[in-house]
Amino acid sequence: MIAEPSVAGGFAPIGLAAVEATSALQTRLERKYLVALPLLEALFEELAPTYRALEIDGRREFGYRTTYYDTPDLRSLREHRQRRRQRYKFRRRRYLETHRAALEVKLKGARGRTVKHALPCGFEDDLSPAERDFLAGRVLEAYGRTVASATLAPVLRVDARRVTLVAPDRSERVTCDLAVDLGARSLRPGYAIVESKSGRGDATADRVLRRLGQRPLACSKFCLGVTFARPETGLSDYRRLRTYFVAPD
Repeated sequence: MIAEPSVAGGFAPIGLAAVEATSALQTRLERKYLVALPLLEALFEELAPTYRALEIDGRREFGYRTTYYDTPDLRSLREHRQRRRQRYKFRRRRYLETHRAALEVKLKGARGRTVKHALPCGFEDDLSPAERDFLAGRVLEAYGRTVASATLAPVLRVDARRVTLVAPDRSERVTCDLAVDLGARSLRPGYAIVESKSGRGDATADRVLRRLGQRPLACSKFCLGVTFARPETGLSDYRRLRTYFVAPD
């Protein structure tokens, strides 16, 4: 992991309220990368003049825990792996330092855009009836089809440390996830999962990463984590990525 003093140290700070006001990006295009830490430092150097780093109480690296939900037949996982145009993801995300949590639905929309709906919630994994209605309701509104919400249950827990960079004037964000623990496997030391989020795609970070020789990858923590934990679902789709993740000792 990058040591705390150097985490996004070259960036001007931005507070959480300003991020939510200028760069919430609930509808966006996303691209993910697996980046070695020396290249992450190079990316930071390129972005520092125009991006700012989320800072809360003097910190720029924050822990989060995510619980993903699916049906017993792993319908959401199957639709993601089949690259269905209309697919969804259910999760509860807890931000550890700020003691905030949100129940989230991520939908794949037109032209590959991701649409996110969030509902403030508690920290417990169990879904209440109102939360089940919220999750299923967003899918029904977007796609006109139902989800067996009564059968939804936790299928994966992910822990990570995150650095968030923001370009408010261009509505661009970059998240850098470090120390990613998927349960059955963890991200190999020396790497980060970098995600570019923007309204139009091909954000500044995407162009910089291309110059650094990086290409986007299908690197969903949800798909990877569930597949690593349940090899019977088929690991062949992720054979290339498996080398970046190590089993616990």
